[in-house]
Amino acid sequence: MKTIFISILMAIALLLAPAHAHKLQVEPIGVTIRSQSDFLTAEFRGNVQDITQSVNITDAEHRGDKFTEAANKRVEDYFNEHFTLTQGGKKLNGKLETLTQQGSLDPTAAQFTMLLRYPRDPGASEVITIKNTTLDYLPNARLIVSAGGAAQTMTTGSEITLDPKNLAKNVFQNGASVGVSLGGMYFLLQTLGVF
Repeated sequence: MKTIFISILMAIALLLAPAHAHKLQVEPIGVTIRSQSDFLTAEFRGNVQDITQSVNITDAEHRGDKFTEAANKRVEDYFNEHFTLTQGGKKLNGKLETLTQQGSLDPTAAQFTMLLRYPRDPGASEVITIKNTTLDYLPNARLIVSAGGAAQTMTTGSEITLDPKNLAKNVFQNGASVGVSLGGMYFLLQTLGVF
């Protein structure tokens, strides 16, 4: 009798527990920071549960690979509050450019990609400070921030600084690499008689 009673209590507890709540982060969120003269971009990639659960996105707000405008706005607000960028004492507010889901219908396997654009003063040279308080409900939450050719792991409550000179240097290096790659590809296609 006692076993049946405990089994019934466990079944009720399972029914009352949130259906989608995960207790541990499946994988770190990757964040790539890129710099232009008057804005920064932050591209986030990770498990879709980290986005949907951080702002309580419902199934009705998420269909296929897209999210509703209301869900997008909550995500934008959440990241502006919990992943803050400041430069020269001025907070940079990100504007959500894209938020999509890729892959499986299984939320533990599906990925998200999000791009935030942070306008800033042209030519600003002060260091950029990033403070992270995202996903504070997950004890193992991590973001891996890549910028200026280096990567740093951030935990909830951590802070890093970026030197804009290093970011600009990285942009030029990336541009040169793309130029060389495109030039090499053009040469190959020309050799094959495509051009």
